[in-house]
Amino acid sequence: MDVVTTPSNGDARLLAMRLLAPALAAVSPQALLRAALRWDGYTLHAGGQQYDLDRIERAVVVGAGKASGGLAAALEEMLGPRIAAGLVVVPSGGEGAPRRIRLQEAAHPV
Repeated sequence: MDVVTTPSNGDARLLAMRLLAPALAAVSPQALLRAALRWDGYTLHAGGQQYDLDRIERAVVVGAGKASGGLAAALEEMLGPRIAAGLVVVPSGGEGAPRRIRLQEAAHPV
């Protein structure tokens, strides 16, 4: 008869983290934004559309929600100085630390 060993709680937790970490990284808002947008240095490709940012005088980012801080940081990382300003409303303790886009913490209105 074969003996089946049960991993300790620490081993099981480590295994679970090894399995989940890549899956969670793949569906992070930042990873999804990078997959949905493509920037070639001149043109922003999004949703089957193309936007020539050389023809846009001032790009401003506006957003709100749980993932918006991380999304703003990822967008700023992608577009850098092309972003003139921005305001994103995030929950308290939200993630993301963009420099050109101001994060405003707020609580749920209800």
